[in-house]
Amino acid sequence: MAQQRLVPTIQLSADEAAKTKQVAQNLKDAEDRNAKAKAALVTFYQTYHAAHDELLDLGFTSDFRVAVGRVSTGSDVTMIRTVELSANERQQLEALNREVLDSAQSKAQAEKSWKEFQDQLLADHVAITGGGQVVTLPNGKNFIIPYVWGSGLAFAPDFRFAVPRSF
Repeated sequence: MAQQRLVPTIQLSADEAAKTKQVAQNLKDAEDRNAKAKAALVTFYQTYHAAHDELLDLGFTSDFRVAVGRVSTGSDVTMIRTVELSANERQQLEALNREVLDSAQSKAQAEKSWKEFQDQLLADHVAITGGGQVVTLPNGKNFIIPYVWGSGLAFAPDFRFAVPRSF
């Protein structure tokens, strides 16, 4: 007879499930925003490069005024070419860059909130048995996450049920 595999579980209350769903949605929204910002910047880069295909290794100066590209490489001398961006291109590039930075920061904060939220759920629902990873909860208290839960949580579609992410 095959041995039964028992997976540890957490049952969440309706309030916990609603809060979990909201924190998960915040993370998804931040990830989507970041992906869209990066895609828009890549599109700008590709469009600009298509218009200036003579610029190899295309880059832009940190003040968003000039595009720089390698033209040729001689023995120890590398030649570059510069193209000044129009006011519209400069504004667009600066706005895209700002959105990439802002969305990355938002994503990092959402990831931190998601991790802290999972840690708090574990602290509220899991008994400490044996060893694990020590985490500091948002309230400043330390908690040991048992090894079986160390990879995070996986949730049912309604967020009322959770198991270890890598069960």
